[in-house]
Amino acid sequence: MIDNSLPNTRGARLSAISQLLNKKKLRSQRELAQELANLGIDVAQPTLSRDLDDLSVTKNRAGFYILGVAEDITYQRLGKSLKDLLISIDVSSQLCVLRTPPGGAHLLAGAIDQAKVEGVLGTIAGDDTIMMITKDGNSAARIMNEFLAMTENSNREKE
Repeated sequence: MIDNSLPNTRGARLSAISQLLNKKKLRSQRELAQELANLGIDVAQPTLSRDLDDLSVTKNRAGFYILGVAEDITYQRLGKSLKDLLISIDVSSQLCVLRTPPGGAHLLAGAIDQAKVEGVLGTIAGDDTIMMITKDGNSAARIMNEFLAMTENSNREKE
């Protein structure tokens, strides 16, 4: 059963698209947009096209949409989100505080949660700040270094 009480966020829309593609055989963006509309999610064609790219959706031989390999998608999305949104990351014991531009925290936290990064217990997102709880201090330091490496930007804060 697909959840009909989805909030109107990008993450919820991506989740709904994934659920729909797993449950129904859809051949076109028009069909997919109609199914989303039935769930109360109105989406413009350019946005839907970007969403399908972000989810690595392709078509099978029969012409139906299929999702890409989930693990690859989530780490690609995490890497892109980190590169686009991470301003800084600070570690204190088993807590990491990540800073993003205004409005970016929930997008980055969602990418972290979906990637199921080893050692991350969970995230809490505000507008521009994420608190990420890790299993221990070693996990926090490792994850910080991993995230910084994924940004490919040496100007990030490393405290």
